[in-house]
Amino acid sequence: MNSNCNFIRIFWITTFALWITAEREKLTIDEARIRINRIPSVMQNVIAYATNEVHLKMISTNNSNNRIINGTGTTIEQHPHQIGLLYKGSHICGGSIISDKWVLTAAHCLDWYPLHSEISVRSGSTYHANGGTVHPVFYYHIHEKYLPTDYSYDVATVRVKTPFKDSARVSIPLATSEWLDGANVTVTGWGQNEHNSYPDQLYMVTLPVVNRETCNATWSGLITDDMLCAGDRDIDSCDGDSGGPAVQDGVQYGIVSWGGTTCGSDKPGVYTNIAHSSITNFIKRTTRI
Repeated sequence: MNSNCNFIRIFWITTFALWITAEREKLTIDEARIRINRIPSVMQNVIAYATNEVHLKMISTNNSNNRIINGTGTTIEQHPHQIGLLYKGSHICGGSIISDKWVLTAAHCLDWYPLHSEISVRSGSTYHANGGTVHPVFYYHIHEKYLPTDYSYDVATVRVKTPFKDSARVSIPLATSEWLDGANVTVTGWGQNEHNSYPDQLYMVTLPVVNRETCNATWSGLITDDMLCAGDRDIDSCDGDSGGPAVQDGVQYGIVSWGGTTCGSDKPGVYTNIAHSSITNFIKRTTRI
């Protein structure tokens, strides 16, 4: 009896897995980007009140506002921890190297749960489309409290199959406390620039920190303890920079998460707070580092 029950259970699990696989493989790159760029219905009224429209900072083929605003070109030698997250070989997000086999990125970069074989990581290149090394992905984890309805706990860890070279040099240390108010942070990525073009070269921008109380008032109460804020008018991170690192004094404090549709408006950008206890515990628990 037990063996029959186990057989039936395995049969249905296998059937379901094959069905999911078939459905996932139907997603094109553009379809995946459209899915990720959706505005969660639960937040639409509050978002409309705050800025009339907001969306995740992902690459969108139909959006001209996704960019690092007023940044400058830089190189991977200056930011060796920076990686590009690829879906079916195309760049969709940023991320950071945190050990010889682990990458940190945003949960919303993976929240449609693509197959591991569809995801890869490009490291060691100033350019998102070529150079460096492309690492196949073994598996990834999304924070169990992550909610696409309110962008909470927007963090994921990605395990690559082939280790990063010189990991002691390229890995970035993670914050154990929140960044300093009144200071600046540096954000890097390959998001579209203020000229409405996608630079192949890595860009960086220096942003002023905005304290949580001010940011929360600006965003009509959407900001929670697992979020940080930075940015000002005409300087911002934006779509295509998602998952990338926000760094202060050589330490990663934040992950590019979400912000206003018009990047570089008077609304600060929002970043995942790495020092939040639940985020820190998730990273330690899933990576063992």
